[in-house]
Amino acid sequence: MADKLEQAISRLQTLADKAQKEGNGMDIPDIVEAILGPDYDKELENLVSLAMESNEKGMDIEEMARGVMALHEWRTRNA
Repeated sequence: MADKLEQAISRLQTLADKAQKEGNGMDIPDIVEAILGPDYDKELENLVSLAMESNEKGMDIEEMARGVMALHEWRTRNA
């Protein structure tokens, strides 16, 4: 899992750097795709959106990657 996490963090950092360079924020679908790849569903996107909206302190890149991966794993186990 560590390798998957490192790869996800790298892709997410690339997205964050691009967004900062362009003066934009990162959209939830782009964040999820950077972390998990293109094979995710709208329900997971909605769960990630809710989780990020409810987080009052903000998250760094690693926390985002870990959180999205944990949500994805939780859904897979409980599906």
